[in-house]
Amino acid sequence: MIARLLADEGAELRHAEVLEMDARWRTADPYEPMFRNVLRFSDFEQAAASIRRLENLRRQFARSKDKEGARRVRETALRGKQRAQMIAANKSVDARKRAEKEEIANWFTVWLQTPEIFDDWLSLRRDSPDFKKRFREDVNA
Repeated sequence: MIARLLADEGAELRHAEVLEMDARWRTADPYEPMFRNVLRFSDFEQAAASIRRLENLRRQFARSKDKEGARRVRETALRGKQRAQMIAANKSVDARKRAEKEEIANWFTVWLQTPEIFDDWLSLRRDSPDFKKRFREDVNA
């Protein structure tokens, strides 16, 4: 930060590390911190929290009319869905874990199609007899 202030005032930066840091700072992706580690879905609770974080970002970008941010939210959700589908299709993964990832991929699908109702839908889904039967041990997650 001090180097940035000095450079802004016209000081010549001589140390290679300072120049490199300044170059990284100038070219940093402003969205990167918002999306860092946003996708986590080792269990249902993490998946729900990830989708809620994406929904918060989606609303934030909609309010500010930030089309690039909105695009990145959708892209991130699609990436999460694809990762869950990939694990669900992997025959070397435990059958229960594959079923969980298939379920989570469906959550991403619902959120991508109708994000405004996702929380209500998820609550109903997790209370459904089908969900409870398939994922009995994870109902409290």
